[in-house]
Amino acid sequence: MKENNDKLLEKLVDKMMKDSPVESPSFDFTANVMSKVFKTKTNEAYLYKPLIPKSVFFIIFVSVILLFMYAFINGEASTDSWANHLNFTKAYSKLSISFLSVSKETTYIIFAAILMFLVQITFLKKYFDNKKMF
Repeated sequence: MKENNDKLLEKLVDKMMKDSPVESPSFDFTANVMSKVFKTKTNEAYLYKPLIPKSVFFIIFVSVILLFMYAFINGEASTDSWANHLNFTKAYSKLSISFLSVSKETTYIIFAAILMFLVQITFLKKYFDNKKMF
């Protein structure tokens, strides 16, 4: 039964192929197709868009420069500041490393680096949560 259906289908295809003329593409078919390909707009999904725009980096850079200039111009030694109220001696007393002494500036830098790292993690998590993978 299946062989009979296959033979009938083959005869039908042969009959249709005899009646249809052979078609060939035009001489400049490839050039026409390639010109249309080059004219198509690139997909915006593949364009690079930074997570933090250049304007934000510029604002941060300018504010840091202004802060350094202000500190340089008004560089008077002050005994009363918010930094004097921070006390990390309890955290250092638990460390058993006696030869390692860390200055206040180093502590502040480490604290700021950890804070910036946590901020970056939250920005990246929001970015990847909003981005559709597929």
